[in-house]
Amino acid sequence: DQSQHLELTRHLATQFNKHFKKTFPMPTTILAPTKKILSLKDPSKKMSKSDPDQNGTLYVNDTPEVLQKKIKKAVTDSISTHFNYDPISRPGVSNMINTISGIQRKSIEEVERDIAHFNDHQTFKNYVTDVITEEFTKPRKLFDELMKDPEYLHSVVEKGNSKAREIASKTLKEVKKNAGLD
Repeated sequence: DQSQHLELTRHLATQFNKHFKKTFPMPTTILAPTKKILSLKDPSKKMSKSDPDQNGTLYVNDTPEVLQKKIKKAVTDSISTHFNYDPISRPGVSNMINTISGIQRKSIEEVERDIAHFNDHQTFKNYVTDVITEEFTKPRKLFDELMKDPEYLHSVVEKGNSKAREIASKTLKEVKKNAGLD
């Protein structure tokens, strides 16, 4: 999604710079090597906060109980032995392996070795739940602390708004000058 926005921004900056004085730097796309996490309920699409079925999406502020419930209900398959990465035949299992791989910063092969002794879905899903719950513990605690202090959050927003207005004001003056509107 973001690369489409950057392409539009790059196009607009190019057009403005071509017709007027060079004003805008060219934005560049930086793609980090991240894992694409898919929906727990439909592993054919990406995990999304706008998904109407919120059981397919994990949130940092989900409680361990909610995480467990969502993962327990996650789509896997009926093969009950040997959990392996096979996105075509086993998209649900592969999605969970991919998620663990990203969290633990391990290769898919390493995760497969770690789970090789699992022989049922409950054991596998409990492991996935434990990994995700542990990863989310510190961010969830920070979220909870921040939510208890709305005045602090408001001050951060105000500080950010002020800084953004200052930068935007300078940029708008430069745009007007370079476009001959000043």
